Amino acid sequence: MTEPTVSPAELSQMARTVLGTTLGLKRGQTVLIEAWTNSLTYAEAFQAEARKMGLKPLVLYDSEDAYWRAVEAGQARSIGEPPRAEWDALKAADGYVYFWGPADRERFDALPEKVQGQLTAYNGRWYELTAKAGVPAVRMTLAQATPDEASALGADLGAWRAELVAGGAADPKKMKALGRRLAARLRLGGTLRIVHPNGTDLTLRLPKGRTVTVDDGIIDDADLKQKNNVGNVPAGLVVATVDEGFADGSIVASRTARFARGRKTVEGLRWTFSRGRLVTRATDGDSKEYERYFAKGPAGKDRPSLFTIGLNPALSDAPSFEDQALGIVSVYVGGNAFYGGKSKTPFQAYLMLQGADVELDGKPLLRAGVPV
Repeated sequence: MTEPTVSPAELSQMARTVLGTTLGLKRGQTVLIEAWTNSLTYAEAFQAEARKMGLKPLVLYDSEDAYWRAVEAGQARSIGEPPRAEWDALKAADGYVYFWGPADRERFDALPEKVQGQLTAYNGRWYELTAKAGVPAVRMTLAQATPDEASALGADLGAWRAELVAGGAADPKKMKALGRRLAARLRLGGTLRIVHPNGTDLTLRLPKGRTVTVDDGIIDDADLKQKNNVGNVPAGLVVATVDEGFADGSIVASRTARFARGRKTVEGLRWTFSRGRLVTRATDGDSKEYERYFAKGPAGKDRPSLFTIGLNPALSDAPSFEDQALGIVSVYVGGNAFYGGKSKTPFQAYLMLQGADVELDGKPLLRAGVPV
């Protein structure tokens, strides 16, 4: 069977958006593009578009086959220690595009924890170096849309790839404008009420002055100054931390929720909160796996943590990016310290709702899922 591909025209449009708007690169600047065997076609499209825009592209290639042969030969430590020339190229770049790898994630996940640590030992230095040098960077989720991964996630590969490309080409300027408007209201704090005809009526509280994160698909000077220099493509999400000790009512998902690193799904998820805790959970059908997943969670797993609103008009069903679809709201329990909250538990669970009415202190924020 022929593997579904993305058209050159669609790839070019996404490349123009990512290079010109997301990274903000100008004529004469250098962009470093790193790709693996499965994503070389994508890297070539970005390279070609970069040249059309007057940029100076440099492509770094990682061979999937050579990588695994090195792992089998016990050379994981060497892989995790890139050559100085690569660090020098990164520091000198004006922008960086990374097409994820290796492609065989199941094989990687099956490696001993020690070996995984050796293979990714460069991560900390990479983030530190790019932040210090002020290099805007993006991680391209399109590279993760492989046949094996689509099968593991229960996704249609062709539709998944098409949606990731369309989401990556969506106008970041429009998402930025909407995201800023919503974030400005959420930062004021207050009582948040979520209502939907499916039986949802949940009240949360937003502490005033907490950080509200906007992932709008543009890495601008403000992001670089705050060292938020790395983004994902596609983008499109507003994230607010909620009062970890306040939640009352019920919320019923209208979309599939994922757990166990996205490999498992649960339908018809319904949560009920009382006095700031998640007190009951229910699902449509057999929920034994989900309950086992939840039961293993540490302290704090039953506390409300995050409220999000999707901004991307081109997303709908892309696995693990469904929450970024325009107007989708999500409620999380568990950890939120990464976004400026108080809960440090590593556990997270969420559900998504489409078409909800959302009010902040009685004033509409969304009506039937449409921002107002």
